[in-house]
Amino acid sequence: GLAPREETFQPIIAAWALCGNERSTARVAEWINQLAALSATMPMLTPDLNMFAAKVIANRRYQASVIKRCLAKAIESTQTKEQDAPEAVKLTFELAQRCCELLVDDLLSDKTNLAGLMDANACAPIFINCIEAWGEAACLAKQLRFNEYGLNLNHGVREMINICRHFESKVGMTLKLNQDGEKSNRHTIECIGDIFTAVVHQLSQLDTTSPLQLTESDDPPGSIVGERIPDVERMLRSYEQYTRLLNGSSDLDMKAKRLEFYGVVLRGLRGVNATSDYGHVVRLCCVVMDYLSYSRECRDEEFTLGGDDMTDLYTEMVSLISNCTVNPRERKLLLTKVFNKASPFFDQLEDKKKQFGIVDKSKLIGAIRLALGGDAESFLEDLEKRQSQPGRRKEW
Repeated sequence: GLAPREETFQPIIAAWALCGNERSTARVAEWINQLAALSATMPMLTPDLNMFAAKVIANRRYQASVIKRCLAKAIESTQTKEQDAPEAVKLTFELAQRCCELLVDDLLSDKTNLAGLMDANACAPIFINCIEAWGEAACLAKQLRFNEYGLNLNHGVREMINICRHFESKVGMTLKLNQDGEKSNRHTIECIGDIFTAVVHQLSQLDTTSPLQLTESDDPPGSIVGERIPDVERMLRSYEQYTRLLNGSSDLDMKAKRLEFYGVVLRGLRGVNATSDYGHVVRLCCVVMDYLSYSRECRDEEFTLGGDDMTDLYTEMVSLISNCTVNPRERKLLLTKVFNKASPFFDQLEDKKKQFGIVDKSKLIGAIRLALGGDAESFLEDLEKRQSQPGRRKEW
């Protein structure tokens, strides 16, 4: 008869990984161990990276079911704290820690050589589920005002950032050992984009999460993204650095992934509410604009991969600048920069294939009108006059 293959057992392992049962992680590990033992005589049964990802996913799904039950009880309760809430929150943090232990055992140990295997379909889910586990644990702690055993919102955030740093060290090792050329480079870029996006998304989600029971004495919540702006900026700059380093040809153009990450970063900045952080918001907007302009200038015109719509990125920057700049003159100068940086993307709307990206000029003007109110018309007229002057078009 036909010899069994690894694919034969994947549905069984996937079913356990996704069921959210307390025993699911142990059952997935048992199946993997059995396959590893059989692989001594049947190499086709050797567990791959997807199998190891299933253990982390199983643990994360069980954590999600614990959080769901805990929140349901807390919402139904008329008391300030449900009696068993501390134990449920503690279990949630323990499961997040278990995800990290699985990550270290299966992916970051010295015995593991994953050069050429940083596949976004296998490697990224392991890191992302660990990031989400800490993010959801932090959200639950914030919702229930939990701060016991040293487990709280800030602890979850620190662990997320630590995972991100572990991942970056893994990227460095993969690049040193890489033997597979452009294919592996593409997988590495995909992983970087997916994981950095997941971290910033979780930080943003914490900004939009409120305690289940608010009191009049509550101070306005601080912004987690605002507190972690140095980390967000480091990820933004690192991603750009890795993309330029690895993107050796147009075939490796991971433009859609980059634009998605830029969008998540900009939307995350909405929650920044401390006046002292406003300068950081403006700086990150300028960094994104500079990266987009650089990508356009470096575009090789002989490749025609199509232009993506980047309008939302520029309208988001208009909104952020409008909200965080108090001085009207400074606001107009910054909005002028946004308009001028976007204007090269107005040009070739008919020839999208040769454009790095496109910006809908009318929507951008609409966002500027909303930002400036009654001062908008004279400002826009002046912008149009400057745009029509030779040599002034791309300058701020």
